[in-house]
Amino acid sequence: MPSCDWCLTAIPWIAFAVNVVANAVLLRTRLCTSIVRSLACSFVLGCVAIVLMATCWEAALPASDRAARLAAAFLTYASASYVFFHLVHIPEASVRIRILQELTTRGPLSEREILRFYDAGTILDIRLERLTRSGQLTCKNGRYFTGRPRMLYVARLFRLAKRVALGVGT
Repeated sequence: MPSCDWCLTAIPWIAFAVNVVANAVLLRTRLCTSIVRSLACSFVLGCVAIVLMATCWEAALPASDRAARLAAAFLTYASASYVFFHLVHIPEASVRIRILQELTTRGPLSEREILRFYDAGTILDIRLERLTRSGQLTCKNGRYFTGRPRMLYVARLFRLAKRVALGVGT
């Protein structure tokens, strides 16, 4: 296996390419119907790619160098994946972008017309239904409780990444 510096530098970017391609394949083949689930699965595939490439290309390095390079590769990959997550997810989550897209598609609208497709109560109902269907929330006697905390773990991971990268939390 090659043992060159450019190969080691390329590891996180090759893994990122695996992430992006895997995400597209998972969504287009409908193996994942949720954007968040496809992003999580493709992120894990990129992590596997990092470990496999690091194992092959860094076998000649001392263990301490391998650990440092693997950590640097993972941090670079995680940072690029964090940006990718938001590039993919922002159109789904942003109120401003949704309103601008609707205006571009439908043309000029009055406030009343905008409220027909973007009513806060309706959107809340849709989000609660989606969270309940995915098991992230449970509803008992009209009250919502946290269910499977997967997204909370992801949010905590991103908060930690932000704190490490920027020195601030949310």
